[in-house]
Amino acid sequence: MTRIVEDSWRKDPRAGVLVIVFGVAIVSFVLLVVAAMLFPSFAALDETASSAFASIDSDFLDSASRAFTRLGDIEIMMLLTALASVALWYTGRRPESILLAATVALGTGLGSLFKDIFERARPDFEYVRIPIPDTYSFPSGHALASFLLFSTIAFIVVLEAERFATRVWVTTALLTLGVFVGLSRVYLGVHYFGDVIASWMLGSAWMTVTVASYFWLTRQQAE
Repeated sequence: MTRIVEDSWRKDPRAGVLVIVFGVAIVSFVLLVVAAMLFPSFAALDETASSAFASIDSDFLDSASRAFTRLGDIEIMMLLTALASVALWYTGRRPESILLAATVALGTGLGSLFKDIFERARPDFEYVRIPIPDTYSFPSGHALASFLLFSTIAFIVVLEAERFATRVWVTTALLTLGVFVGLSRVYLGVHYFGDVIASWMLGSAWMTVTVASYFWLTRQQAE
């Protein structure tokens, strides 16, 4: 059995890569949870760094952060996911449509579940630029939803685009958007850095599950 698995991974290394990414992401997420919830020194460092970032006074950053955080609103993310999924479905890319919808919708729901499990309070910073949501802080829903949407679209572009330059530029642009959405939440004073980084780690782990399912589904259809 072990020999069969080894031969299979040599022929298709994607499984091995996904296992490694999942392992690194989930371990990083768990370590962040433990550090933020059980070690006051780490929580204090996270609060200090986040507060310092939120205290920056810049009209440009203020306007940009409000725009990015608005883009990351769950309603906007779900609308964009629905539109993109429908477009993929009606252009004959049904596995990709299912991949996108499942990754974003279920992953966002997973993040909401963890919020209620960990119950980390929102920051109490001096600089808060928007109303503080009445939900818990860890992980960031905006950072998670935007990461899942933009990363999954980037993954599909990498699979579909013929030109290498197109793959690089589109992927870079989409991932940059996701980073800016996450950082905007810290700048606006409604999240800690740890909340955002945890969202990216959780999103990475969840994407390995959905991408592995996608590869399995498309392989079954091809056989």
